Amino acid sequence: MQLVDLDRYQQQHKSDLPPKLKKLVPELNKYFERALERSQDAAPRADIVPVTLAKKLSIDEALALALLMISENAGVVTPKYHVLCPETGSFLGEFKSIEDLPDSIHCPYHESGEKEHGVDDYDVDLVFRFTPRVLRKYVRANKG
Repeated sequence: MQLVDLDRYQQQHKSDLPPKLKKLVPELNKYFERALERSQDAAPRADIVPVTLAKKLSIDEALALALLMISENAGVVTPKYHVLCPETGSFLGEFKSIEDLPDSIHCPYHESGEKEHGVDDYDVDLVFRFTPRVLRKYVRANKG
């Protein structure tokens, strides 16, 4: 299943992708296909982590982010921001945009008791998740 459609991207942006990115799109589509298959076996949604994508495609993280941004523009994925405790690495919340990140967040994961982490204190991981449209398309294509 071709998720990232270069023709659609080029029409929307009135430009061609740089050759270095263009040659990676088939590999990106294969990676997405495998991620969708895994998401059906495990959780209903699969997070795509830029550094993991970079490792799988043997590219640097900046190039992986560029591919994911192109995929976002194509309506395949959407970014999510995971807030983590800087001391325990525990997940504290998920937000749709940088603007939605809180000034502080409650953290129940400390031996000494609960704690508030400020925006300068907590860790944030950028992940991408398939859009509902892509998940529906995948389910329809793989029924029975």
